[in-house]
Amino acid sequence: AHAGGGCGATWLRDGRLATTGRDKKVKLWKADGTLAREMGPLADIGTRVAASSDTTRIFAGDWAGALVSFTTADGRPAGTLDTNPPPLAERLAAAEKSLGDVATAERDAAERVERAAKALQLTESQWAAARQTMETAQAELDAATVTRAEAAKAVARWKAEVDFARRPVDAPPSAN
Repeated sequence: AHAGGGCGATWLRDGRLATTGRDKKVKLWKADGTLAREMGPLADIGTRVAASSDTTRIFAGDWAGALVSFTTADGRPAGTLDTNPPPLAERLAAAEKSLGDVATAERDAAERVERAAKALQLTESQWAAARQTMETAQAELDAATVTRAEAAKAVARWKAEVDFARRPVDAPPSAN
């Protein structure tokens, strides 16, 4: 069943058998002895195997102390259990440090948001001033365009007057 030998076996309530061994695999066998599914691989040589009472999970332990859960329906890993967790005091200290790190990150993010909001406000103020300057300049351009058109009419009129004044008395008037 396992290359190099089997190391652990357990019966499931529904008559199936789960095994593990030196090949770092977990195998689920049908009640008639045929292979139903292969799971794994484990990180090290499989030493023990157990099943949940509802037969939906198989738990396999390996030589390194890792404990992996597999689903019997599809053989996929369902999670791992820490077989040697740190003491509660160490876990509390790690959680408090993590909380402190998150609080620092939150404070830094809030400061960046505040700086960005101020920069946005300044930019919007500058944009409004630039828009006002542009509108004033546009109004001045429009007025200058009207004044230039009026000046061009006046020049044309005075030019016609000068041409009229220079014309000899007996010459016919020009077509202008």
